[in-house]
Amino acid sequence: MKQTLRPNQVLVLLHGFLSDSRTYHNHIDKYTDICHVITIDLPGHGEDQSSMDETWNFDYITTLLDRILDKYKDKSITLFGYSMGGRVALYYAINGHIPISN
Repeated sequence: MKQTLRPNQVLVLLHGFLSDSRTYHNHIDKYTDICHVITIDLPGHGEDQSSMDETWNFDYITTLLDRILDKYKDKSITLFGYSMGGRVALYYAINGHIPISN
């Protein structure tokens, strides 16, 4: 099936606990032809630079995602996460400041 490019669509991929954004690297190519793809290292994972002095709770992660997603607020944003990333996606969809489409 041929997919059509959707330049206003952003797909945000959120990894699970004890993983990092590299989890999705084998799958990104399938989507970059049809939308903008963002992978994020959540606090304490991968190459994240979050301070050890912060409490890495859902409110903290929501603030981080607000900063990242602010530049895409005029686009249709889809959050996809598994395990911890799924919980982050759900929490952000309810409490984040940038509207989420899916």
